[in-house]
Amino acid sequence: MTLSNTSMIAVSGVILAGSYLIDPTTLPFIAAGVAATWARVLFKGTNGANRPPPMDPKEYRKFTLVDKIPCSPNTA
Repeated sequence: MTLSNTSMIAVSGVILAGSYLIDPTTLPFIAAGVAATWARVLFKGTNGANRPPPMDPKEYRKFTLVDKIPCSPNTA
C-alpha cells in the first residue's frame, strides 16, 4: 500500500494528535516513531530504487572477490 505525501502527512498528524489526547507522556516516543517512518519513506527512493536484485534464479552472475582472509585450520 502506497500513500501520497499529503495522506502521509494527514496520517502522521492523526497519530500524533491521538497519542497526545490519550496520553501526553508518550508523545516524544510516538513522534520519534513517526520521524523514523518519514525518514525511511523519504530516503527509500534515493537508495538505489532502480537497482536490479543481486541474485537471479535464471541467470548465473560472477562476483569479484573483494577480500580474502587466510585462517589457520589449527584450532588448538
